[in-house]
Amino acid sequence: MAAPVKFSLIFQLLLCLIVTREAISLTSSSILKCSEQTCEDYRDDPGCPDVSNCTGILLPSPTKCNCCQYCLDYIEEGGECSAGVPGQASVQQICGPQLTCGKDNVCVKMKSPCMNKKAEFEEKKQSGTLGGGEIDPNCDDHGDYAPIQCIPGSICYCSSPTGERIFGEMINMYSDMDKRMDCACSIGEWRARNRIKRVAPEYLSRTKAIFARCISTGSYDMLQCVKNRCTCVDKKGIPQPSDANKPVKYVFETNLGNGNPWCFNLTSYKKGSFDTPCLREREEVLDLVKWLEKNEDNDEETDVNSIVIGAEHKIPQCDPDGSYSPVQLSWESKFCVDPEGKEIKGPDGVYSVPVDSDEAVDMDCKCARTTYLLNEWNTKVITETSKNKTANSFPPILVNVPKCCQNGNFAAWQCINGVCHCVDRNGAQLGPDVDREDVAELDCYKNNNRCPVSSP
Repeated sequence: MAAPVKFSLIFQLLLCLIVTREAISLTSSSILKCSEQTCEDYRDDPGCPDVSNCTGILLPSPTKCNCCQYCLDYIEEGGECSAGVPGQASVQQICGPQLTCGKDNVCVKMKSPCMNKKAEFEEKKQSGTLGGGEIDPNCDDHGDYAPIQCIPGSICYCSSPTGERIFGEMINMYSDMDKRMDCACSIGEWRARNRIKRVAPEYLSRTKAIFARCISTGSYDMLQCVKNRCTCVDKKGIPQPSDANKPVKYVFETNLGNGNPWCFNLTSYKKGSFDTPCLREREEVLDLVKWLEKNEDNDEETDVNSIVIGAEHKIPQCDPDGSYSPVQLSWESKFCVDPEGKEIKGPDGVYSVPVDSDEAVDMDCKCARTTYLLNEWNTKVITETSKNKTANSFPPILVNVPKCCQNGNFAAWQCINGVCHCVDRNGAQLGPDVDREDVAELDCYKNNNRCPVSSP
């Protein structure tokens, strides 16, 4: 009997296509006869192989109607592998997650931006040069950035596969953050917007809608509405019935009420409406824009970005959960707001800069929003402590609030308990800590300019 062939993870997709083709070929004459009863009979005789102890990937087996599954086992790092080609013996093993078949036919770590960062982290850890708050990058099985990245003692945020921070964040004070946020909705929103940017970028600034309603942590909102028709969805955004034996129920937005559809409740939503204050405000402005463009004189031009509400604010920007985006724009300034649209205040007042200033160009308000979340946490901790109660969800741990620039971005270096370190645009530590009196030794220390126009 021929020895099982081992091949690289990059051929997994090809394998699936081959398996599917073979399955179709085997069943083409009776494909219309496939049913659950067909598979039940097949599993009884001749039966399916036991895959209960599979430590790799379960794939459809090329049997009648794909009734069975077979296990594609993982090879550990350093194990022998083969690139493999169609027509060889049955495939039984591939290199495991984050591994690929190297030139020496050995499974080795993948090379990718995320995996390279992870390797740098491990090197610093081994050499003793790792900063206490540096991030160990979270990479997925394919070597891309995983949906969730966490900053120690601060927040976890959603990430695109390319490492770009996207919508969705939560304070990082729990041991099971991967269960509290999955960022599935944020990733879907990111993919949709990137497709639109390539085809019709002007649509993004003119549309009233968002592509899917998320919650603040980047997961799907259980209630979704499209063109005034609403239904409940699961964690992947797929419509779900209230009972497995019932069809999916769609409800007109004006008829939304407690239990109609089944996931609707007055705690999370407003009866008869799926709108939010930000979305309503944005819709009013965009409707006004359309009216002005339709009725303007031919000799005059309407600047869409200059339309205002109450002669103060330009078109409001809303996040995928329907809340106000961190950065908002007025006639005179850019400023940072909380999810309800209220200006965020720091030790020196609100985070705001002139709209035509250099500081406004790369303004992101990430630090301002982080301080908002951390201050909320500290307030809850103090409240629980004052009540002399033990709250499992809010253990009595106060967190340090970072230093922000006037435009709401993170200051180039942060100092905590007598030591300082550089940070990136998300507030994650870069490089080792130094004593406060040695702050000038930091790479980010440039002529004592803690808030450069182009943040690190």
